[in-house]
This record gives sequence, C-alpha cells and structure tokens, in this order.
Amino acid sequence: MRLTDDLLSWLKERSEKTGVPMGCLIRDQLESARSGGGDTGFIVVFARRNDEHHDWAVNLGQGVTEPLLTCEAVLAEAAFRLESSAYVLRLINDGLLRLAFDCSKNLMELQDLARRYADRKRTWRVFASFE
Repeated sequence: MRLTDDLLSWLKERSEKTGVPMGCLIRDQLESARSGGGDTGFIVVFARRNDEHHDWAVNLGQGVTEPLLTCEAVLAEAAFRLESSAYVLRLINDGLLRLAFDCSKNLMELQDLARRYADRKRTWRVFASFE
C-alpha cells in the first residue's frame, strides 16, 4: 500500500512532535487498532470521529486502493460495537471492505472440520482466556 500525502504529512508531524520514528508510529497504530479485535478495531476507529486514532484510520483508508478483506464475524462485531449495521454495510458498498470468506462455498470443508473436532469440548473459560 502506498502512503497518501496526507498520511505521510500526519506521520511526519506526529514524529516531529513526539520524537517517535515514523515506523514506530505506524507499528503502534496498527497494534492499537488490532487490539480492538483484529480488523474490527480499524472499522470502529474509522467510524468514531472522537477516537484518538480516527485521523490515522481515515488517512490509512484514503490510501487503500483495493478493498480490505474481512469476514462476517468482524462485520458483526463492528456493527455491535458501533450500534450500526448500516454503517458497516456501507463500507462494503463503498468498496473499502470485501468479504473474503464465503461459508456456503466452503461448507463441505467446514463440516469435515466440525466432525474431526467434535470430540473436543470447549468451555467459556477457554474462550475467555483468548481475550
């Protein structure tokens, strides 16, 4: 992905103001967005104008030349966090996001995985440890 002039300007300004190298700023911003739940974090930060990372997400979004790949689970979580499925669906319609996994096209493989791992019982406690 190529950086837009606005994003590059923002990075230079932020780097000069904080003394943090631009590469570290990019890494920190990506880690911050990822901590919100994978690409869910980016979607949420992109939508929330009052978020401290909103400008970064908008600048990053402006540099996107191909849709960002995502899945239904990420869209559902983002819609829940934003309390707006319409906003999330608009990102797909506008070409910023594209669903990368079609469950119906992979149903046989998913059923095979379900059978293979059916004997492994998970508890909510196990899932909670991943958060």
